[in-house]
Amino acid sequence: MSKKTVFSLKLAFLLLCGGILLAVYLLEIPCPILTHLGFPCPGCGMTRAYLSLLRLDVKGAFTSNGAFWTVPFFFLLLLKDGRLVRSDRANTALTVLLLSCVAVSYAASLLRFFVPG
Repeated sequence: MSKKTVFSLKLAFLLLCGGILLAVYLLEIPCPILTHLGFPCPGCGMTRAYLSLLRLDVKGAFTSNGAFWTVPFFFLLLLKDGRLVRSDRANTALTVLLLSCVAVSYAASLLRFFVPG
């Protein structure tokens, strides 16, 4: 397959995922992990975060899900085959940094969930 075809397929996949997420939001389907297991997933609050960001409420966005800002970088990594910069070492460091930020944000949300106040 040509690079253009692969890129088009990746872009179509991302648009499909976005459409599914939009449908879940519009149909108000709750998080299945929170519903069935009783604790939030790493993505819980992501929709609220982006809606807050659209209202220019940055503090509200970080309060809803502190890792919301990592999503565009992950999409770019997917589209660009994991290479945002020329150096392999820098790409690896960027990926580790993004995953670490998601992990820290998730740990903080679990603490807020299990230890209120």
